[in-house]
Amino acid sequence: MAKLLVHESAGIREFEIIDAEVHMGRELDNTLRLPDPSVSRHHCVLRKVGGGFEIQDLQSSNGVLVNGNRVQSSPLHDGDRITVGQVQLTFVDPRPEVGATVALNVLEAPPVPSGTVRMSAEQLAAIHLGKPPAEPEPKIQLQDQDQLATGPMSTPAMPPIPPPAPPPGPGSAQPSDLPPSLKGPATALLITAGLGIALQLFSLLRHLMGTAVPLVLPGGGANARLAQMMAGSLGVVSSVIGLAIGGVILAGALKMKEGRSYGFALAAAILAMVPCVSPCCCLGLPFGIWALVVLIKPEVKAAFRP
Repeated sequence: MAKLLVHESAGIREFEIIDAEVHMGRELDNTLRLPDPSVSRHHCVLRKVGGGFEIQDLQSSNGVLVNGNRVQSSPLHDGDRITVGQVQLTFVDPRPEVGATVALNVLEAPPVPSGTVRMSAEQLAAIHLGKPPAEPEPKIQLQDQDQLATGPMSTPAMPPIPPPAPPPGPGSAQPSDLPPSLKGPATALLITAGLGIALQLFSLLRHLMGTAVPLVLPGGGANARLAQMMAGSLGVVSSVIGLAIGGVILAGALKMKEGRSYGFALAAAILAMVPCVSPCCCLGLPFGIWALVVLIKPEVKAAFRP
């Protein structure tokens, strides 16, 4: 029985010719399916003619080669080598050869069907001889006449895009996020601390220069001695303590204005309310109460950062 030997990468596959026609191609409806991109969907057909066989090209892209010659139709003999695209086949027919003489027609290559890899005559010949097909030379697309005359056009380089700024981390509230009610008492405490520090500096300089005015208290005796002490070294110590407290109130007011260190701001408001401690008693009491009322609000406390 006649058969075809299909030379594949995994080995040789035998296909016995039982039907009167054997259609070969890439599609699933072919009798002998050859799943290779160089093979057309319906590439060729092998027919029984009289007592022999012949092969006919079905207008394939890469054609059919019999013993290295591209044919439209040709009788087959035992041992003939058939090239279908890149697939090699061998025709085996042990029976006596009785076949009609069919003229060999070399035809021009038809248009390439969709999905088929087009091959040149040199590539087909190389496949038939067992050589790997040469890679097609890359085509160089010429520029238009204006570009040839003026030279290649250069693409302007794009400036680098700066990386986006990192988002602020937790606990880093911006001044714009602080409640508006915080600005007023913070400014008032700054004024209180500034006036108190100025008065204490003036008093300290007078004590150090010996120009302090002695306090005159009614009753004499113990009151006179107290007035004398306040006009001397005790007055210097009192002024230094007043300067230190004024500095604490000033620093706490600044922290309060920036929305930082809630405990420090709260301590500054409390110190400003104490009459004997605040360096400016007449302003410290109302401004300290105002700041304390604002600071105890939950939304204000939540807006502070460490």
